Amino acid sequence: MIAEKILRRQLKKAKIVDLSKITPEQMEKFLALVRENYETYEKERKIMERSIDLSSKEMQALNENLAQKVEEVSELNRTLSRRVEEEVEKNRRKDRQMFQQTRLAQMGEMLSMIAHQWRQPLSAISSVAISMQMKIQLKRFVLADKRQQKEFEDYFLEKIEAIGNYVQYLSHTIDDFRNFFRPNKAKERTTLELLLQKAIDMLHGSYRKNSIAVYQKIENSCEIVTYPNEILQVLLNILKNALDNFRERNIEHPRVEVRLVKRGNTAMLEIEDNGGGIPKMYLSKIFDPYFSTKDEKNGSGLGLYMSKTIVEEHCGGKLEAQNTKEGALFRIILPLSRRET
Repeated sequence: MIAEKILRRQLKKAKIVDLSKITPEQMEKFLALVRENYETYEKERKIMERSIDLSSKEMQALNENLAQKVEEVSELNRTLSRRVEEEVEKNRRKDRQMFQQTRLAQMGEMLSMIAHQWRQPLSAISSVAISMQMKIQLKRFVLADKRQQKEFEDYFLEKIEAIGNYVQYLSHTIDDFRNFFRPNKAKERTTLELLLQKAIDMLHGSYRKNSIAVYQKIENSCEIVTYPNEILQVLLNILKNALDNFRERNIEHPRVEVRLVKRGNTAMLEIEDNGGGIPKMYLSKIFDPYFSTKDEKNGSGLGLYMSKTIVEEHCGGKLEAQNTKEGALFRIILPLSRRET
């Protein structure tokens, strides 16, 4: 069909209307047009073939280049994935190291707390022993008299019981501190009230020595499933920071208020002091690693950082801080156990 159209076009150009009446001149002109058209076609065909060949080679080169780029991207992804895993592991090691540093720093503080905790009962045991010794040396009891013999026995039994109670208290104190440094392998069911009371008891000697009053408002016991020793570490850190702040600023009539309530399916614990608060310029930085408002001797800058890590990453809660009219307030929010919700 196309060839027929081309032939008719050439006949028209040669001014041939009737093939039966064609002249030699017209035939010559017609053949010349056909040859010219064929030559033009051949040139265009060769150009097209070269173009197609060139396009094919370019396409092949592009495909090879694309394949190379795909392989490079794949290798980059593999390398990136490996580097991400390495960085994650580095961060985990760093967190474990920080956690260990915090524990070691707290161990020194704990030894000081134990000394305060033990001073009063050891002094009481000494007083009881001296009292018993004095009674015997001064011969206050006439053992030949049955009534005084009975008083002597009652007195000694009372004092021995008192010594036993003091020794039991010392033993419990050691257990509390030993358990504190024992890592938790798995989450346990406990109450936030119990952990709070343990923290307050462990700091009782230091708080009493510095005349710090503690007021508790416990609306609910709030059962949680958590790592008890880690939450205890957080509570001790916040309460110890309040103690250090009271000492540094010489606060008159220092006090700490503790409030524990349920909020929906969470337990909210607030610890508030009247120590003057956190300077505004530092408030946004107190949870950063190695940041401390204490001097180098008394602060590692890891306590609050690790506390936030424990509460938010290990226990699925939230730790935040703000200033109040008289001091600072730390708020700990933890999910309740399922049977509490």
